Formats: sequence, C-alpha cells, structure tokens
Amino acid sequence: MEIMVPTSLFDDGTDNSSDDEGGAMSSLALEGLDDIVPTTVRVTINKEGAAPQTKEVTIQDGKIEVVFSYIDPGTWTVQAEILDQEGVAILRGSATVTVTTSATTTCKVDMFFEPGSLKVKSEKPAESVSGTATLTISESDVRSGVLVKEGAEWVYTFTNLPPGHFGLEVVWKDSNDVKTHGGLRDVTILPGRETEANVTVKPGTELGISFSWEFVPKPPTAVQAIFTAGAVPSVTVQWNASVTAGVTYNIYRSETEDGTKVLLNATKIMTTSYIDDTIKPGRSYWYWVLSQLPSGVTSKYSQPATVTTSVAGAGKEKILFIRDGVLWMMESDGTNAAPLMGNQSWRQQNPTWSPARDMIAFASDRYVSTYGIFIMNADGTNPVDLTVAHNSRNLYPAWEPNGSRIAFCSDRGKTNNYLDIWVMNVGESAGAALKNLTATSVGHHEHPTWAAGIIAFTYRETPNDPGEIYIMNADGSNRTNLTTQPSDDMQPAFSPDGTKIAFVSDRSGYYHIYIMNVDGSGVRQLTNGYWNAYNPSWSADGLKIVFSADKDHANGEIYVINAENGTGLTRLTNNTNVDSEPSWSAY
Repeated sequence: MEIMVPTSLFDDGTDNSSDDEGGAMSSLALEGLDDIVPTTVRVTINKEGAAPQTKEVTIQDGKIEVVFSYIDPGTWTVQAEILDQEGVAILRGSATVTVTTSATTTCKVDMFFEPGSLKVKSEKPAESVSGTATLTISESDVRSGVLVKEGAEWVYTFTNLPPGHFGLEVVWKDSNDVKTHGGLRDVTILPGRETEANVTVKPGTELGISFSWEFVPKPPTAVQAIFTAGAVPSVTVQWNASVTAGVTYNIYRSETEDGTKVLLNATKIMTTSYIDDTIKPGRSYWYWVLSQLPSGVTSKYSQPATVTTSVAGAGKEKILFIRDGVLWMMESDGTNAAPLMGNQSWRQQNPTWSPARDMIAFASDRYVSTYGIFIMNADGTNPVDLTVAHNSRNLYPAWEPNGSRIAFCSDRGKTNNYLDIWVMNVGESAGAALKNLTATSVGHHEHPTWAAGIIAFTYRETPNDPGEIYIMNADGSNRTNLTTQPSDDMQPAFSPDGTKIAFVSDRSGYYHIYIMNVDGSGVRQLTNGYWNAYNPSWSADGLKIVFSADKDHANGEIYVINAENGTGLTRLTNNTNVDSEPSWSAY
C-alpha cells in the first residue's frame, strides 16, 4: 500500500514547490504563522487483528510520500500528523483505505490544522470584584470567560481555537457591575500549542477596539498581453496563477497607465487567460489582473501588461451587405467580397454586427413564409431563428450596446402591415423576455438603432406616410421627435460614441445622407446630387460612413464617405447586382 500526503494539506492540491514563495509550505506563512515550519509527517496504520505500523518521513520541498510495504489485505485506518520543528503536531488527518493483493493502493489523507489554546492572565485591581476576558475571532465568533484565581494570578483559558490573529480584551468591574479597568491586545494562536497572553489593564473609560485578521490573496504574476490581428482582432491576456489557492480572477483595462481601470469580465475567471475582443486598432492598452477569494476579498493589482494594437487591424474591418437578397461580406476597402453562407435559396436582409463582432443578426425567410430574426456566428455558421415560434413579419434587428438584447420590428398581434418595436434576449435565453416597446403607439415603426439607454427609430403614422426620426428610452418611455419635417426622414444610425445620428432624408428632392446631434440639432447634409443614398452605417472610429446609392448604377452600389464633411466619396462595389444595406463592423 502507498499512502501519499500531498501539498493539498496546505493549499489547493497543486504542487507549488517551485514557486517563488517557497513552495507549498509558504501557505503557513501566508496564514501569519511565520514561526511554524512543518518538518515531519508521522503516519500510523491500523487494522483489526494486526499490529499498528508507524513511519515518520522528513518533508522535503513541500512533497510528502509515505510507503508501507508487505501489509495484509483488508481495511486499514490511516492516521497522519504533520509535526513542526519542535515536534508539535500542527495538522492531523485520517482516512480509511481498502488494500487488495493485486496492486499498490494509493490513499490521500486530507489534513486539518490542530486547534490551539490561549491562557489569559491579568492583575486584579483593588476596587474590582470580577474580570472577563473576551476573544474576537470574527464578527460571528466572539468568545468570553470569567477570570478565576489560580495561585497568585487571575486567569482564563480559551480552548479549541483556530490558528490566526485575534483581538483580546480584559474588563474588570466593581460590585455594582460598573467597569473600573480594561485592557486590549492582539494575540496569535498557533496550531497545537497553548499561547499565554498577559493583559495590562488601566483605569477609566476606554474606547475598546477589537481586531480580526483577514487573509488577503496574492496577485498573479507574469501578466502578458498579446495582440492578434484577425477577422476579429483581439488581445489575449495571460498570467501565472496566484500562489494563493482557491482564487478566481478579474481583468481590468485602461488606455493609459494611470487612467481609470475598467472591469472587463462579467463573470469570475477560473483559468489563467482572457481574450479581450473589444479593442480598437491603433490604440495602446494596459491590463491588470486581480485575485479574488470566494469571500470577495481581492488582492492588489498585478503589475500591468501593455500592448499596442496594430493600425493595420483597421484594414481588417468587415462590411456586411445584401447582394440580390443574399448576405455578403467584404473588407472595408471593398476587396474579398463573397457570400457569407453561400448562395442560398432563402433570402436575407437587414444584417448587423454584434458589439463584440462575433455574431451577426439578420432577417430571413428561411424557415417561415414571413421573415424571422436570426443570429449566427461571424463566419456564417450556426444560424438560429430567434422568432421561429411566431408566425409574423420580423425585421430590422439592432443590438443593444452590451450585446445582451436585440431590438427589432414585428407585426405580431397586428391586423394590418404596421410594425411595432420589440426587444428580446440574446445568449442562453435567446428569444426570451419579449417586450413590445411601442405597444401604446398607433403608428408604424422601422429601423431601430441602439445607443446606451436610448433607441432611435423611424416613425410613420401609416406605413405609406413620410417618416420622422424619434428617440426613446430603452424601456419605451419618453418618445421625442427629432426631425419634425414634412420630408421623409428614415433609417437612423447612431455613431459609435452615441453622440450623433446619421439618417436618410428626401428634404433636398432626393434621398441623401444627413447627420445630426442626438438631440436633433446641428443637422448637416453629407451627400448630394441627382441620385439617392440609403442605409448609413458608421465605421468603428466614427470617421467614415458606408451606405448604398444608385449614383453609378440604378440597382445600387456600396460607397464610403468621410463623416465630418462628406468628402472622399469612394465606391466599394461595381457590378450589375443589387447591392444594399451595408453594415460596418465596430470595435
């Protein structure tokens, strides 16, 4: 039989013997027991009808392995002790193992700290009649005892105490139960030992403060940040695990070394790496990692890791668009255009990137005679219909900035062609938590676009009436008309920073691209001429706008202009197909 007592006696079972902190034994130092050094393991095995056997092994490099050979088959009880440099048992554990004749048997023994004790001593003031010792172990564990005379001293002994640092108070009172004297001090309880503590008391009213010790984990080390330029550029943050067992991790990021640190992860990180795909090209980022105990106590920040994302990554931005009813994707310069899912017999429209650029939402008639809202991976795989249970027309999906919900338009519950704006969940509960944001409105709603807490949309009294650009809160409240024009204003698109709205209007006689502030002020026209432009979508940096137009071809092509002043008009597609509804991937 082989009995192994691993380093999990002191931490999480991981052999940290090569760590900078001195291996597994360092956990005792982390507990504040700096003077206690585990040196020996003593293991005794017993079986009914057999003589007990005991072995002692010196602990080396935090590794413990005790082997008993040539023992009888059967059920054995294993008792183990860890002794310190003074031969005091500081941890104990036991286990039961069944030994067979055919193989070596391995038994792991989980160990636990031996309790300690505390003998409190205090002088009795002349005017006092009774004394009480109070030991604060935690907010929920406060122990008290009455001092008794033992020879020439007044004492009280606390037993069965956990190792650690605690606050001790002694209070003396007179015959009227009024405090006359008191004293405070910190004490350290050691495993397997009795600690003595003399408490000096003073007269008068005192402010009594007890202290409890809280274990703070150590931060991870060797934090690295590695930039990857791809279809979805990202930074991979890697680090060495904290020497503290049982921790999870939190990732923080800033665009300056001394700037505000923003938490990136929504859930606890169990591994030692994290992929940040919310970066922008040509930026510098600093990353920090914290260790966190289950209690919520966190370490200090790790040393930062910095990385600069390649400007070339901007050239990897993608533009989705519809060509003859099929979803295509191309580079932001118009190259490498190709159908994303092949040439399908079912039609697609209204494509839009998720904020993380890992998903695409679109409308399609794939499974139903009318249109449903789909999401799929950024490479065109795994399309899922979120509205498959509803035999209704569902169009114009728009992602919430945090990617958790999608707003869309639907005629469900309507007896005409009118559309309402709805929201639904994305993720594990995809398609759930449906809510109609415009249920109290009698009009027709199109083209929702989402910024932080705000949704802009096109409103028409009937589907054939001229449109206006409205905004409302994300819960459907506080609707405000931004355009109030007799013209047809439609297809709003929020800028990446949420301060501006691009939209389409025929107020010049042709449909062209306009920009206004989010409050409706500062309207300016970006495109002009004897042609029509539709479907504006912003670049990630907010400097350019992509749109479709019939400028050079009656069926429509995809163009890009500068968002500031409408200059730099560039044609991205050139064919006889119908190209429309571009959507620029954001960072």
